[in-house]
Amino acid sequence: MIPIGQNAGQGRRVAILAPGRFDAEKIRAARKESGMTQVDLAERIGVLPTVVNDWEKRRARPSVRMFDRLASRRLSGWP
Repeated sequence: MIPIGQNAGQGRRVAILAPGRFDAEKIRAARKESGMTQVDLAERIGVLPTVVNDWEKRRARPSVRMFDRLASRRLSGWP
């Protein structure tokens, strides 16, 4: 991550969000189709379950790094 925005230069790091539209329903549908709970998915990609819940409720968007994790082989078994 690189410092951006209002906190740049203050030693804080800000996540870079993935560009384009974010479709929370696709994450939810893929997770459910795989038989995973939000807790299961969170453990597989190394985030808290509340993060996955926030994505699915559209309260937050995954960073580029998290999109990479969602798309990686760590989620083998996903369609």
